[in-house]
Amino acid sequence: MDGKKIELKKKKKEKINPKFISFGITLLLAVVLLILLYLYFYYYFFGGRINTYVEKKEMISILFIGLDDADDHKKADTLLLGLYNPPTKRFGLVALPRDLKVEVEDRAGLKTMKINSLYSKYGSGKLLKIVRNLTGIDVKFHVAMEISALVKIIDLIGGVELYIDNEMKYVDKAANLFIELPKGIIKCDGLKAMEFIRYRNDDRGDMGRIERQYEFILNLLKKAVIQKDLLSNLQLIKILYKNVDTNLNFKDIINLIRYSSHADFNNVDMIKVPGKFLNLYGTRYIEPDITKSKRVISNFIKKMTYTISDIIPQEIKVQVLNGSGKGGVAKRIRDKLVRNGYNVVEFGNAESQDYEEMLILDRSGNMKKALKVASLLKCKNVFPKINKFILIDSTIIVGKDYKKYW
Repeated sequence: MDGKKIELKKKKKEKINPKFISFGITLLLAVVLLILLYLYFYYYFFGGRINTYVEKKEMISILFIGLDDADDHKKADTLLLGLYNPPTKRFGLVALPRDLKVEVEDRAGLKTMKINSLYSKYGSGKLLKIVRNLTGIDVKFHVAMEISALVKIIDLIGGVELYIDNEMKYVDKAANLFIELPKGIIKCDGLKAMEFIRYRNDDRGDMGRIERQYEFILNLLKKAVIQKDLLSNLQLIKILYKNVDTNLNFKDIINLIRYSSHADFNNVDMIKVPGKFLNLYGTRYIEPDITKSKRVISNFIKKMTYTISDIIPQEIKVQVLNGSGKGGVAKRIRDKLVRNGYNVVEFGNAESQDYEEMLILDRSGNMKKALKVASLLKCKNVFPKINKFILIDSTIIVGKDYKKYW
């Protein structure tokens, strides 16, 4: 040994390249982001919230908001709470008058306003909260659509047939509303249909308007029954997707269409939120009775849980009116109905004697009863014209084509 010191060199630690650290973090974030995106798209596009309601046999509630075409501060021309009970396949509608007085908390404090201004001013969140308080229903979903989109939909399906019992004429330049609809059975395109549901220039005011909206919906549903592929129309889905503001996801909409196609469209009941007229500082409101409203709606929902049994002729109260100009016609139709077990409570002359065709009108909101009468007489002109005050289920107006029904 020559006595030389041997120095052992420590092995230096290899430093990790910062580029690799940056890449690892980026990869981790990308994986987390992909997981979050997957969960988001699964919930909003492939999740099944509507399906969950159906599986649990729970009521589905959706607030439908029809917006006017004003450039700023679009108001809700129509507010309808749609209810669907999966076990009984029954639909129901709760109408909220556009002039309902509501109180909203904002930065300035408690503010009084009409319910039709809520959506444009505060969005769907506050509107849904107010509707929950008014109705006692835990409404989760909303669908808002401008009238112009509804016009496109009506045109796409080839229009809707309506029966108008009195000529409608009204001009409101400020609202861009020019209405002129003749009396009788007319086939309405999108624009004419909108004129019908927006008309309010009669002694019934907003209440009459709500009833016409109901009639329009029943006529639209009648068309959906006839055109069985209507709800699966791809162009229709495209219009809805482009023109609708909703918190329903894609899968929800598909499931709604699927379940709706098996629903009973011939028995759709409607009620409206009860209230009384109020003039407050020169503005006309409808003051809602919240206690009564919750009670009425609770009873309405209970009614929807019952399955509809087959209707027997004896249960149907029928009115027969002669509008043909030929004497003795109403009596002959009445005799035919009585022989077949129907309960004819009244017969006589119609206000006008110029009806070309027979009409059968649903007066009670139960289209099934009117359709049963129509099946006996083989009459195709069946229309809703609700009047629950007269305590009649169906009105037959005999026209000049009366010989077809003998």
